Amino acid sequence: MFNLTKSILSQSKDNIIKNEIVQERYLYENLVLDNIKNGNSEKALYYSKKLHEHFDFGTRMPQNQFRAKKNGAFILAGMSRKIKEN
Repeated sequence: MFNLTKSILSQSKDNIIKNEIVQERYLYENLVLDNIKNGNSEKALYYSKKLHEHFDFGTRMPQNQFRAKKNGAFILAGMSRKIKEN
């Protein structure tokens, strides 16, 4: 019984940590987009660099990190275009 409880608590702790990481990523993404929307390219670039310092998008495709980072650039470009459109 103790091992099951310990396992459940460990999984809950892992989920909380993962949720905090996702929330932090969304925060940086939103700061980038808000600054693009407001025309502040310096701050947008600053938060974009912070985003890439904290999160390695190359891990999504470890066999082809260049493609993973290129896909991330395309996603950011698309989101930026939609933000400016609005």
